[in-house]
Amino acid sequence: ASTRLELNTGGNTFSDPLVRQAFMHASDIETGVETLFFGTVERSTSMVASSTPHGTSHDDGAFDYDQELANELLDEAGWEMGEDGIRSKDGERLTVRIPVSTHQSIPAEQSLIEQIQAQSREVGFDVTIDPMDLASWYAAAGAWEFDAITAPYGKSSPDVMRIIFHSDGIEPAPSGYHANNINVRNDELDALLEQANQTTDEAERGDLYAQAQQIIVDGAYVMPLYDWQTRVLYSEDVQGLRLETNLSTPWFADAWINE
Repeated sequence: ASTRLELNTGGNTFSDPLVRQAFMHASDIETGVETLFFGTVERSTSMVASSTPHGTSHDDGAFDYDQELANELLDEAGWEMGEDGIRSKDGERLTVRIPVSTHQSIPAEQSLIEQIQAQSREVGFDVTIDPMDLASWYAAAGAWEFDAITAPYGKSSPDVMRIIFHSDGIEPAPSGYHANNINVRNDELDALLEQANQTTDEAERGDLYAQAQQIIVDGAYVMPLYDWQTRVLYSEDVQGLRLETNLSTPWFADAWINE
């Protein structure tokens, strides 16, 4: 899957699609990615990595930086701007909690989230970033103690979308972990992801995944940030090194040193 912010629709903040859309438009992700990653990665508007088949980019305005539109959407949703620059509604402030694993999110990604924090505040969001170790991050994610979260997930096919977006993924494992962080139960989306996983017709599979991704974009459930990254540093003396198929991690079984 692409590196992305997933919005928890089960919380107070992002239960309203207008607020989710406003959050999408509040930050200049493209410039942030270009600046913080020094041109080594590109902004993504897809649910999956560019190396994964049947991913579709959505450059039709769903993720455009447009703070004027963000303000209009929040006004329409009934969130009023306060004197301190934070919006509120029915006595509740417009808050967004983002837990960040300092072991899992690289510094550039953390800086990008800090940029989102600063720019979304300009339209009235109060974003709190909570740095924590990996165990604490898993605990917070499992307990739904977040409004938005970045959670890497890899698989060697577009079926990764079934794992992270199918409603089955809302149910926690015994450890408390759940792969679905958007907290959405959508029968049509579930059916598309199931059919795409079962069919052997590539054209049909592509169409099914395209429909599924459009539902996710239309619902404003996910903010894609940048393309999946796997970087391996090794000496040129190392021979036979390759990436494991499913998770793109180094595979050393056939590697040797060329002396």
